[in-house]
Amino acid sequence: ILDGPGDMIERMKETRIDWITPNQREFEDLLGRNLESDDLEEEIVSFIEGHSTENILLTLGSKGAIYAGAEGVRHIPAPEVDPVSAVGAGDSAVAGLVLALAHGRDCFSASQWAVAAGAAAVKTPGSHLLKKSDFEALREELCES
Repeated sequence: ILDGPGDMIERMKETRIDWITPNQREFEDLLGRNLESDDLEEEIVSFIEGHSTENILLTLGSKGAIYAGAEGVRHIPAPEVDPVSAVGAGDSAVAGLVLALAHGRDCFSASQWAVAAGAAAVKTPGSHLLKKSDFEALREELCES
């Protein structure tokens, strides 16, 4: 799982990468242009086809995320939370993704866990870690829908 700036991803384009987890700004930087929301899914698929990347989880903050890869392309809406701080939300999303994959979850389900972890992190102040109970409740909400 490569979670880093676009120039790092670009340097790795000849290397097989199982996952990249950019946010929209990082993905746009990687492509070298701004994207409209309507173009995101098409651009992600095009990127996968032109690189050695198997799966992308494009995080979109309060708009959720888009998963693209072996299991197709799907939008994952963000659960409604009262935001306190976005610090650490991206890293928490990656941690949720890793946890789900370690538990043998499929790629789409793992992406839902990632969104739940990111949303749980947003509920905490500053750089505090997410609460397990928040993560579990949000994960359950996302995986039921």
